[in-house]
Amino acid sequence: MKEINNVVNSFINDFKDNLKTFKKDYNIKKQIPNLLTFSRALAPAFIIPLALSGNIIGSLIASLLFATTDLFDGLLARKFKATSDFGRKLDPICDKIFAIGITLPLIITNPYLIITASLEGLIAFVSIKSATKNNDPRSTMLGKIKTTILSLTLALTYLSQLLHIPLNIIYTTLTVTGIFQLGTALQYHKIDKKKDNLKETLIKPSNITKKESFSNTKQEIIEYKHLKESLLNKETDEPEKTIGSFKSK
Repeated sequence: MKEINNVVNSFINDFKDNLKTFKKDYNIKKQIPNLLTFSRALAPAFIIPLALSGNIIGSLIASLLFATTDLFDGLLARKFKATSDFGRKLDPICDKIFAIGITLPLIITNPYLIITASLEGLIAFVSIKSATKNNDPRSTMLGKIKTTILSLTLALTYLSQLLHIPLNIIYTTLTVTGIFQLGTALQYHKIDKKKDNLKETLIKPSNITKKESFSNTKQEIIEYKHLKESLLNKETDEPEKTIGSFKSK
């Protein structure tokens, strides 16, 4: 729990720093990517009331419009040279809020979507766990494909309330989405484990180096003592040889 609080506090501090930077230089162009990303976190506040009030067309259009922001925020960030660690952290968080938020109204008519929301929660859990270990979790291509398929599936589910779309088509698309969600969760977990193993390999050599260094130092001390003793013996032997040779002469 403490680690999660640290991650949340770190994100809040990054958010405040980013806000200060925005107020300082007023460079709105560089903030457009983050604003687009953040709009997905606000999307459920618009989509859920529309869906619950029966305005299916309005909720569908809103869902599609907010979903397209995921296609442009990264492109604009690279174009405006506004990529940042904060933007990379913000993207997956807003994706999860958006996906789970627009799924909730559909659960009323399609309880099968509880699995969809749960799998999205699983991906969020893996990412948060990775963040608590400072493993810097990031979205992958599979994750982006999953988000696109999920958005299309949810849009189709909204349409099914207006059009007579066969249930087997809805269930098939939801199953495909679930497979991609599970694959994404497993990939993120695998990447997290690789980073854990990399940390271990970086730490172990340092311990071995210390042991070897200590061993080498100890061996050098022993060799130095032997050398010193041998030199002292030579110094005591050489005068005797000189005197002996002098006497013989």
